Amino acid sequence: MNYRKSVLAIIFNESNEFLMIREGKDFGFVQGGIEENETEEDAVNRELKEELNLTNFKIIRKCNYKNKYDYPKEIQEKTSILGQEQTIFLIRYLETNQIKKEEGISKIKWFKEKEVFDKLPYENLKLAFRKAMDEIKLN
Repeated sequence: MNYRKSVLAIIFNESNEFLMIREGKDFGFVQGGIEENETEEDAVNRELKEELNLTNFKIIRKCNYKNKYDYPKEIQEKTSILGQEQTIFLIRYLETNQIKKEEGISKIKWFKEKEVFDKLPYENLKLAFRKAMDEIKLN
């Protein structure tokens, strides 16, 4: 069994607010799998287009830290996948138009940095966000 390769997009605006989406009961970031013959950059571009109809943005940084986590055993057995390994991208939002959410996303909202930690449901996502913030503060 292997880890599924995927991308995670941390989107921020000129006010240093972070865009989070709600799918189901939890808030999180735009994320998705990397398709065959697709680069990580291609995958993050596709996910932003598919989930939010975003086309006008700038990739600020591909983070060194990867968010790697295991699925619960029952999902591992069902899918033959151990978990995910996510490449994290910091994305500057350049749009002036309204974001359009895809079906399945119930809410889109901007949050201040300290609010993001309260909204993220999993410790691995909180750590990934913290590591990404640390990386941009070093530069």
